Amino acid sequence: FMVDNRLYLCLFDPNGAIIGYQGALHRNLSTQSKVEPASSVHVMQTAIGNLFLCVDTDIYYPELLRLAKLKGADLVVSSQYIHSYDFKPKRITTGIWSAAQQNGLFVVGCSNAFSAVAAPWEITPDGTGFLVQPEHSQHLFCKLFFHKLERSAMGGSLAEKLNPVFCKRYSPIISQK
Repeated sequence: FMVDNRLYLCLFDPNGAIIGYQGALHRNLSTQSKVEPASSVHVMQTAIGNLFLCVDTDIYYPELLRLAKLKGADLVVSSQYIHSYDFKPKRITTGIWSAAQQNGLFVVGCSNAFSAVAAPWEITPDGTGFLVQPEHSQHLFCKLFFHKLERSAMGGSLAEKLNPVFCKRYSPIISQK
């Protein structure tokens, strides 16, 4: 939805109360002149895990997913509209699949062109990096075992794996952004 020229995703609880929201930090070509980018990343604590809502083309910006992971996200829900002339299978691998592999996250991708659930390849039964293979239209159902994320190469404390000195020095600043 749009508010004040910003594109948002919103998460509701079963009673309709807002749990949290996230604005698009990047704009696609068709909305550049109409939409203002958001300026912060919100990771929401939910009953199933720490969730980041990834709006539209933000899924193609690895630094954004890395920041969500550093802020504690275990699960990303990505939603976007893809024009039929612009959809190519590589969009799936450069979006949700890459985010899952690079950050040790579960990533649910929902769009008008496909839906799928990606995870680190090490914890998927067939080693493909998908718990639910990309299909044009389907209901998504799978079990997410968050404790298995620790087994992936990028699971656990990502910041400490990437740069422990940086993490120790700047983690208070990162957690505020």
